Amino acid sequence: MRYIVAVLIILLPLPVFCTTYGDAQCTLLEIIDGDTIKCDIAGYPDIIGRGISVRFRGINTPEIRGKQRALGLISKSKLEALIGANRTVTLKDISRDKYFRIDADIYVGDWQINRNELLQP
Repeated sequence: MRYIVAVLIILLPLPVFCTTYGDAQCTLLEIIDGDTIKCDIAGYPDIIGRGISVRFRGINTPEIRGKQRALGLISKSKLEALIGANRTVTLKDISRDKYFRIDADIYVGDWQINRNELLQP
């Protein structure tokens, strides 16, 4: 019986992490760090679509707080240079990661930003 309960506990959250929620247009509000932006998602209600933090899928840069602050600021400035003056980005294959954060492939026009190795410090 314990074995069955343990298997269910492990497998029940799995659909949350495997599900993608499609694509959406996003108005960029702020670049938080080298792998996270804050935006308003068009067509979503205010409670879930305004001021939302979105992480770049497959990118992990140093945080701008803590011991690696200098590297984190470098990553943030690289992202700012890549996005430039564009205030609209496209979120593709929106999903949740294992920490329940919003993850997406982020595009400016047809160009996928999170496949750019320049974001890594």
